[in-house]
Amino acid sequence: MAMSGKDELTPREREVLELVLARWHDKEIADHLVISVRTVETHVARLFSTTTFGRSTTDPICVN
Repeated sequence: MAMSGKDELTPREREVLELVLARWHDKEIADHLVISVRTVETHVARLFSTTTFGRSTTDPICVN
């Protein structure tokens, strides 16, 4: 079953999501979280492939 929202993400995925939604670049996220850019890319890919986030550029995204 696919994830349906923020509550089902790991704490690190939530951190990455918050920064992606704030329009940070992968390099900025990596530097801020002290992880590699590749790790950020992996988190982002997982977010977009297993959640409803980012399915359409016209869909609103709400994060509490």
